[in-house]
Amino acid sequence: MSFRMLRHLFMGAASFLAVAFISVPYWIAVQRRDLPDPGDADLQVVRSSVSPDSNGFTWFSRASEAVVWDPVADDALCSEEWCPDATPGWVADRVAANAAAFEDIERGLRAPVFQFPSLAPGDRSGVDGADEWSQRVSGMYLSLQRLARLSGTAARLDARAGRRDRAIERALLGMRMGRALSRAEGVDLIAAMFAAGLQRISAGSIEAVARAAPLDAAASVAWIDRIETQRWTSDDWRRVWAAEYQFLKRALEGVETDDAGAAFAVGERGAWAGLLLGWMPRDYLWQPNRTMALAARKYRERQRLSALDCRSADVLRRQTEVPFDRAGVLASPNPVGNILMEIAQPNFDRFDLRRCGVEARLSLVQVLIATKAFHDTHGGLPESLDALVPEFMTRVPQDALDGEPIRYSREAARTWSTGEDFVEASAHAAADPRNPAEPALSLAF
Repeated sequence: MSFRMLRHLFMGAASFLAVAFISVPYWIAVQRRDLPDPGDADLQVVRSSVSPDSNGFTWFSRASEAVVWDPVADDALCSEEWCPDATPGWVADRVAANAAAFEDIERGLRAPVFQFPSLAPGDRSGVDGADEWSQRVSGMYLSLQRLARLSGTAARLDARAGRRDRAIERALLGMRMGRALSRAEGVDLIAAMFAAGLQRISAGSIEAVARAAPLDAAASVAWIDRIETQRWTSDDWRRVWAAEYQFLKRALEGVETDDAGAAFAVGERGAWAGLLLGWMPRDYLWQPNRTMALAARKYRERQRLSALDCRSADVLRRQTEVPFDRAGVLASPNPVGNILMEIAQPNFDRFDLRRCGVEARLSLVQVLIATKAFHDTHGGLPESLDALVPEFMTRVPQDALDGEPIRYSREAARTWSTGEDFVEASAHAAADPRNPAEPALSLAF
């Protein structure tokens, strides 16, 4: 290599370093100003003024404290997956022992407002710390789930004994509790997941009652319409994601830029980035309003996706996903906030699939009710689901996993959903409503 070439290379490198030495500090200085406001008025959690006795949450909490339980009941009662032969006398004794808890649940369902305590520590009924609060809420959810299982088991026995109307009411309890949670002010994602679990328990109970009890057209329409009113709405999900946004906002209030190095050193090449953060100005590293504006965009996107069927949401999600670029984050203002938005938020895609799976399960149960009523009336299955409308159901239920009508085969005596894999399987595959790839119900009555 000639001296002249070395000289040109040296001059080029020196010029690059000089430009970088001048432009990088200038860029950082220009970008040190935070946004004036995150613009999140649409993500506020609206709370009514309500007394404790008018709040459904109060009665649900009291019901959970009044539950009388023992390990034997956990093993003996029907669950979503299986149902042992519980004797009528044993179940009746458990129902009687929990009469006060069931009455409190009904009071909660009749309450004019259902409102979760706010995220502010002072509004958590004197509970000391987040851990204690989490344990209290988890205990409440477990107790309510036990009541739903007990009510579902009693419903099965009522159906076998010919008490159809009471069986239907008891089977619907988990569905009604889940719907109350979905309508609640301040409902969060944990409550939504629990509500989905309650509705799955109720769906299993409804299926068992429909198989055991004689049904006619009037009962079919009325029961299917009641199930339809218990479904979650897009407005419910908008409020869930707004509450999650507010939870994240409160959590980020305590973030310090000293945490930046640890936050950024994610992966094999994170150490060098942490070193670079050490010489950057604090107001460039961490800009709270800019961070919350980014979070608001993410949660608005979740609100939009939750209003779609899961196949549409899945396609949109793949189009909007962007790989995490550390170099790009460093070159942008608010690198700490950008990092936190990548690592602090879980992947909600699986939750969306579970959400749609529960909705599809309800559609399968609705088809089972209508076809059972048709079978009890005519002695066989209909040629198609359209033949059930409007005498046995108001409309053909939708498969929430792809937005199409739920599948049905008279020859296979089976109704099914496309499932989480979105691959159409054979109509003669095993009927299992708990199979996420191909949830299905047998219609062999």
